[in-house]
Amino acid sequence: MPHITSMVQFGLRGLGSSRPTAFADARQWDSVLVPAPQVHRDGAEAACSLIPQAPCYYITVDIDGLVPSICPGTGSPQPGGLLYDQVREIIRAVAARGPIVGLDVCEVSPPYDWANQTSLYAAQLILDAICFATKGMASR
Repeated sequence: MPHITSMVQFGLRGLGSSRPTAFADARQWDSVLVPAPQVHRDGAEAACSLIPQAPCYYITVDIDGLVPSICPGTGSPQPGGLLYDQVREIIRAVAARGPIVGLDVCEVSPPYDWANQTSLYAAQLILDAICFATKGMASR
């Protein structure tokens, strides 16, 4: 889509259902891929420095990108994911760069969410994004 100028994907680990060519294709389209180990090693702040300046932002939080010990309620849990504080910091950094025009949280699976913990983290991240976006609007 011509109105999308770039994408940054945080928290990747393993190949899952993707093939190595999918990563090459993403990079060819100028997508920035930031694996979870890089975020753990360098910190969320360093990872956030890779977010390009844009007129506006859309955020998708794939809940299985978080570590399954805090978000087990997903169909494809995989160890080594991001922590809540890291994802929250990434959302805060996006909101500080410009307006958030949309947000979604996907891959929450209530049948696997035995203590409703994943749903609570998903809801908290949505609330965080609303708060950061509102604060960003007030400062612009």
